[in-house]
Amino acid sequence: MEKELLFSYREDGLKIHHTLTAIPSIDNFAFQSHSHNMYEIYLFLSGDGDFVVEGNIIPLEKGVLIFTLCGQTHNLILKSDKKPYERIALLFGEKYLPNECAELLKIALNGGYVTKFSEKEIDWLLESIEILKNSDSQYAKKVLLSSLINLTVYKIMNSSQYANNYNETEDDLVKQVIRYIDRHFGENISLNTIEKAIYRDKAYLGRRFKEVMGCTIWEYIIRKRIFSARQQLYLTQSVSDAFEVSGFRDYSAFYRKYKKYVGCSPSEDLKQFLE
Repeated sequence: MEKELLFSYREDGLKIHHTLTAIPSIDNFAFQSHSHNMYEIYLFLSGDGDFVVEGNIIPLEKGVLIFTLCGQTHNLILKSDKKPYERIALLFGEKYLPNECAELLKIALNGGYVTKFSEKEIDWLLESIEILKNSDSQYAKKVLLSSLINLTVYKIMNSSQYANNYNETEDDLVKQVIRYIDRHFGENISLNTIEKAIYRDKAYLGRRFKEVMGCTIWEYIIRKRIFSARQQLYLTQSVSDAFEVSGFRDYSAFYRKYKKYVGCSPSEDLKQFLE
C-alpha cells in the first residue's frame, strides 16, 4: 500500500495534509483507530468506506466533511480496495479555533459534526491548498493556513446541513459502552464492571467494540482519561489536579500515557499552553 502526500505543511499548532492512497489495503486501514490533541476537519474525496467517530458510523461519499474534537477517537473502515482513497485533513490547536463556535462544539461532542461540501466548495478548498503549496514564505503559509481554517469552519457553520443531519448511523451497543465509560472513566472501572452494567458478555463487547471503534475498550478508556486530564490541566493550570481526575492510580503510568497520546509531558504541555 503506497501513500502519496500530495501536500503537507505543519507550523506551530497548525497542520494540513492532502493524501492519496492509490491502492489502499483493507487490512491496513481497518482498526487504525487514533485521536489527536488538536481539532480536525476531515474532507473525503474518493474511496469506499465508512468513518467512525465515538460510535457514530458515517457512510462516506465525495464531499463528506467531518469535524472532530481534541481527543475524540475515530477510524476508517475501508470496504473495498478497488478505489483510490483520497482525503484532506486540517488540524489546529485551541488558539486557532474561531470565535462563536459554541454550538458547533456542542454538536460535535456527541460524536463529531458531519456535513457535506458541494463541488464548488471542494474546488475552493483545493485552489486554496494550491496557493499554500506555491507560497515561498513560511509566514505567509502560516497566515494562509490559519485563514483557511477560519473560513472552512465558518462554511461549516453556515451550511444548510448545520443540524448535523447527514446520514450517519450508530452502533447502539458500542454507544452504550462509550456512555458508560464517559460517566465512569475516572473510577476504577474494568471490563468486568462494564459487563455487569450493560448485561452483555465482555468477550462479545470487546469484539464488537473493536470492530466499530478500531481499538480495544481499554485503549479507549486510556485515551478518554488522558484527554480529560488535559482539559483539567488547562482549566486549573495544575498537573496534580489533572492527575487527580484522570483515573490513574500511579503517576508514572499517567506520565507515560500522557506523553504517548499528547506528545509531551503534562508540565511541558501546560508551558506551551500558557505561552
